[in-house]
Amino acid sequence: MYYYTVKFNIDNVTYASKIVLPDALTAAPEVEQEGKVLDGWYKSATYAEKFNFSTPITGDITLYARWVDQQ
Repeated sequence: MYYYTVKFNIDNVTYASKIVLPDALTAAPEVEQEGKVLDGWYKSATYAEKFNFSTPITGDITLYARWVDQQ
């Protein structure tokens, strides 16, 4: 059986990765950064499109954490 890799990238470093079955769902890891709030996980390092965690995984993917200052 083939599996896909979902990588979670924080500040240009792979924080975690998960191996998932095709068409399976994945969940975001619990992460914290002092003085910051996680805005979400995005499909690219430019933060153009937020990843929807109800989307089935259909290939290897890297997701990027976007942080905003805590107010």
